[in-house]
Amino acid sequence: MKRKIKIGVIIIVLAVAIIAVAMYLVSRGQEEPPAVDECQTCRLDSNLVSEVANKEAKEKTPAPTQVTSSLKYVNTDYGFKIDLTEVWKDSIVEEEEAEGAIKKIVFYFKTADKRFEEFDYLAPALSIYIYDKQKWESIDPDIRSSTEIASNDKYCFSYSIWDSPPQDLEYITEKELVDVLETFELTK
Repeated sequence: MKRKIKIGVIIIVLAVAIIAVAMYLVSRGQEEPPAVDECQTCRLDSNLVSEVANKEAKEKTPAPTQVTSSLKYVNTDYGFKIDLTEVWKDSIVEEEEAEGAIKKIVFYFKTADKRFEEFDYLAPALSIYIYDKQKWESIDPDIRSSTEIASNDKYCFSYSIWDSPPQDLEYITEKELVDVLETFELTK
């Protein structure tokens, strides 16, 4: 009788192990790429386009250069785009009012740093300001609070970055921010 119990236990253990391995293998085959977070507030996360969508669009209309980043921020209202690295996949993008500028686009990162408690733990890593070109040119360059990136006939684009990153986001270095800014491209 004890032998039958031992054999029964061994069969049950083997069956559970086989089922667990099969479930693991099935779940690996069903993994999906991470989606860009979209919400219904004033956030513009829908402007973050995954590399898969970019690849599909490129197959229809070939681009002259190869995109090396996995995300893009595209702003059709003001006509510009930026290539982003994987670091930016969890960023939150908001369009906000800006004193003296038409708008500013702010890339926020969630943080646990208590210094950002009053801002719902959102740290603004990068802000892109959109100015009327004539207004920008009338501002004394010595008192401008942001640095020019590019301009066209209508707009001037400038940026500012955080002075001191939150402790838990120190991996997002000034070099990371500057590298992203170097991909800024006018689309209009």
